[in-house]
Amino acid sequence: YIFTDSNLGKKQILESYKCSSKKIFILPYTIPSYLNKNKSRKFNKKLPKKFLFYPAQFWQHKNHINLLHAFKKIEKNKIKDLHLVFTGTKNQFYDEILDEVKKLNISNKVIFLDRVQDIFMRDLYKKSLATIFVSSLGPTNIPPLEAISVGSPLICSNVYAMKEQLKDAAVYVDPKNSSSIYRAILMVYKNKSLRKRLIIKGRNLSKSKDKNIFNKNF
Repeated sequence: YIFTDSNLGKKQILESYKCSSKKIFILPYTIPSYLNKNKSRKFNKKLPKKFLFYPAQFWQHKNHINLLHAFKKIEKNKIKDLHLVFTGTKNQFYDEILDEVKKLNISNKVIFLDRVQDIFMRDLYKKSLATIFVSSLGPTNIPPLEAISVGSPLICSNVYAMKEQLKDAAVYVDPKNSSSIYRAILMVYKNKSLRKRLIIKGRNLSKSKDKNIFNKNF
């Protein structure tokens, strides 16, 4: 048998390999157990009051560069209190991202936390103004599920099966278009009622991503 995360994942398998569709089962990702309140701790490093959180390794497909260009437009819009917080081990594409931050002259707005232990992730999501996930790959991903499960409003790529995974619990962007990312950030930043609505929709959706449901489906 073959397990995949989405209907699109199943379609891609059938397009790529000679196998029977009857042997392919869709088993969507579930929310990691380390986000449980009882397994979480407060993150002790001081952070800005308002920040967008992007939990992603510094791989090129995670699309940090387009996000930085979108954020530069935010700064030009005279929004001075918003920051970006990145987590991830400082390797792979990190040097190129850091160079772009310096080139855009936004070093005072971008915070690199390196790799953060799982026990602190819930607190980072909770403290963020919103989570932003602009990866160019899929079909689906786990960090967006983490965000909606703890009540962080979500801005997310519209690629592959992300809409199948997240439905109406996110504001979607074209990850290849920095202007699309910029407009979404601006909308979420300015619209408190939208943030509240995203939180409610995200929490409702996350109930269907429970580990018990995952185990039952498995």
